[in-house]
Amino acid sequence: MSRRRYHERSDEEDEASPKRRRQENEKEGIEPSLKSLIYKLGDRKQSKASIESNLESLANVLVNDIAHHKPILLKILSQCVIFLPEKLTLYTTLVGLLNAKNHHFGADFVDTMVRNLKESLKTYAFDRAKLIVRFLADLVNCRAISSSSLLKLFDSFVEVTIEEANIPQVRSDWYVFAVLAALPWVGKEMSEKHTEKFDKLLRSIGDYIKGRRQKVYHPALRVWSSDDPHPQEEYLDCLWAQIKRLEADKWILSRILRPYFTFEGQLINSLQHTLPQIIPPSHRDDAEYPLPRVVFRLFDYTDVPEDLVLPGAHAIERFLIEEQLEYLLDQYYIERKDCTTQLLQFQHNFFERDEKIPIHYMIVETMFSQLLRLPTPPHIEIAYSAIFFELSKTEPDSIPQILAQATELLYDRMDTMCVLVDKLVRAQIVEAPSVANWMFSTEMSPEFTRFFLWEILNSTIKKVNDNVDKQQRDYEDMRDRLDATKRSMDFDQKPDDALTEDMVEKKEELVEEAQSLQKNLFLIVFQRFNMTLTDHLVRCESAGEDYNTCWYKWSIERLQQIFLTYHEQVFKYMSTLEMLIFTTDTDPHILEVFQRFCALRA
Repeated sequence: MSRRRYHERSDEEDEASPKRRRQENEKEGIEPSLKSLIYKLGDRKQSKASIESNLESLANVLVNDIAHHKPILLKILSQCVIFLPEKLTLYTTLVGLLNAKNHHFGADFVDTMVRNLKESLKTYAFDRAKLIVRFLADLVNCRAISSSSLLKLFDSFVEVTIEEANIPQVRSDWYVFAVLAALPWVGKEMSEKHTEKFDKLLRSIGDYIKGRRQKVYHPALRVWSSDDPHPQEEYLDCLWAQIKRLEADKWILSRILRPYFTFEGQLINSLQHTLPQIIPPSHRDDAEYPLPRVVFRLFDYTDVPEDLVLPGAHAIERFLIEEQLEYLLDQYYIERKDCTTQLLQFQHNFFERDEKIPIHYMIVETMFSQLLRLPTPPHIEIAYSAIFFELSKTEPDSIPQILAQATELLYDRMDTMCVLVDKLVRAQIVEAPSVANWMFSTEMSPEFTRFFLWEILNSTIKKVNDNVDKQQRDYEDMRDRLDATKRSMDFDQKPDDALTEDMVEKKEELVEEAQSLQKNLFLIVFQRFNMTLTDHLVRCESAGEDYNTCWYKWSIERLQQIFLTYHEQVFKYMSTLEMLIFTTDTDPHILEVFQRFCALRA
């Protein structure tokens, strides 16, 4: 190549480069802009008319972007299905309007959803798969998908229940659950257009739920050991009862915001796309299906203010609201402020109008249902504590009172709970001294010698002790690092961190707070021991009975065990114990235990 031609080509490339870079920058910049535009749909509290107006405006804007940015639009809308499920009906309406304006885009979107569903099932991403199925179901209402092809998808899912006998039940349970969870959105359409086939589907589901399922695990997952006042239903049984109630109500969802009905005139003549055959992938031994669970109930209509209406246990609205709240908790639990915002504003995108739903009560109940879930909660306990704190700070006139009411209900029913108190302590919902007072309360006296009660106490004491040790270690580490920083500054060396004296002092305050809690806990435990044993001795003496009963022997040995098990911590408070609790006025039988303990270091 000649030098001249080389320069001519270089000049052409130099002229084209800015244009090419500008196109690339525009492409990179358009995705965040479109994402912001679509994600924010319905974010602010708006009237139904405003939401509908925004939907139509957004559809008109996006339809012009399809020719140049279709892959980006498909990607963003697919993300909305998974990450913003609380706005289900807003996004199905948007897709329906886009399909009415450009059916090729509608076909591409449905194809994308089908691919994502197949991939989710193949990789055991069952939560995503359930959201996609639900979205596809609601697209039937937007005239974007044919109801007959969706019914075939439901049939293929339910057929999993008649697979060979050695397939785990949790596999069949999930596929049935995915269908039932979608029916509230499309049951009316199915019932009217495919009555016979739809009835057959429901009969197959009913035969499976009421006939072939085994629920040996149910007692192990119960939070309460009693069904009074709230029956603890197995989750699939409860959802089936809610669906049957909805069927009896002619599949009418009157409270839920469904803007696509307003656009019926635009959607009625849309091209409806047919879902291809989707066969669930075969079972593999490494598949991990969602575990069964019980439906936790804490409140009923008598617990909420009279001007609010809590949906009944078998009202489908109860399931739909709780499901959405759980999605939000799972999505945002790491960031308590974002989580609080999403939980409190969720109802604005979900209800038809300002429904008198006690949403704050339902938020608290749903959080407790996760916290107390067996075998383990879905998230660490401290996350719920942080969210409760933020909720209380954001809604100071309601959440603190509801939380106090919930805690009182838990205490009232504590004797019927499985061993779950330690979760409440870890989540800082219940303070350790309260657990000790509850254990020695009159209400718990019949359970005083039960092993589970002492497991709770030991677990509570251990958590308090562990926290003291941790705070002390952290303080000593910070003090050492600060001292090292000061020494390095003396030698004109650059400090390796930004520790300050104030930070160390604040950590020292945390140590003191932890030690104060520890001291208070031990004082309460030994004081209540002293009172309980003294009452027994006085009662026996007054009745002329032998005090040395099996109960007394067991209880006095428990007192001694607490002294010995936690001797390192208790010795720090010896003088306080001797001055306030184990005084010369203490009964000699009880005082003897304390004196033996003191003699260990005499």
